[in-house]
Amino acid sequence: MKEEDNEVGENNLIDRREFLAITAQALIVMPLLIEAIPLNKTSKNTSQGGGGIKRWAMVIDLRKCIGCQACFAACKSENGVPLSIHYTWVETHEKGAYPNIKLLFLPRLCNHCDAPPCVQVCPVGATYKRADGIVMQDVNKCIGCRYCMAACPYGVRSFLWKEPTDAWPEPWRGEATARKGFVVKCHGCYHRIDKGLKPACVDACVGGARIFGDLKDPNSDVRRIIDSMSVKTLLGHLGFRPMVFYVALDEEAAERGMREAGAIIVHEGVSG
Repeated sequence: MKEEDNEVGENNLIDRREFLAITAQALIVMPLLIEAIPLNKTSKNTSQGGGGIKRWAMVIDLRKCIGCQACFAACKSENGVPLSIHYTWVETHEKGAYPNIKLLFLPRLCNHCDAPPCVQVCPVGATYKRADGIVMQDVNKCIGCRYCMAACPYGVRSFLWKEPTDAWPEPWRGEATARKGFVVKCHGCYHRIDKGLKPACVDACVGGARIFGDLKDPNSDVRRIIDSMSVKTLLGHLGFRPMVFYVALDEEAAERGMREAGAIIVHEGVSG
């Protein structure tokens, strides 16, 4: 072996020794540094108050809903939702025979289930549930397989087949890197509740039919209503534990649906 080759080999050996020494020091020091760094325990995916992580829920008192579609319009405006896509809408049900006709209004939206089937079937983790119960959709992880749409029994998810032309220039809070080919849904106005505000649909409800609050708080309006009144959920028998509760729900109307704001669903031959 040539002398210069020996020198190169010795230099490489010294480099390796130095590298191993530095690595060993890092392994010793790093845990101490991590422990010393003050971590922010409240991430953007949780909503915490003085009492810890909240569990958000909504009550919709159908006795107060007048079918004005203010919630529908507020959601569109707040989130830049295209006209062809609905995060929430209000169905109008017509029951009875003339002259004894009764109109029933039934708001629909993502139920932010406690055991959401959409989360269970998503193969890439694009659909996930926050610690506070809000079911989210990461549009940048979504591969467009639409398993979540098939799994959701409420039909509240939409697929973006083409780039929207009737929404804000930066829909989905400017977080989408693509312009089409992914699933979108109601996200509970997380950007508002994380700031201590109510969802846009709740704020816009002129009759006060939508009540939003912390299910864990015994003093919240949501908890008070659920504890003191008869409430029902949509398709509760499926076991997904929806977190949208209805007061005075007409079960026959709940079995039917039409995803179009202002559409009238006629119950022929049904008495009021």
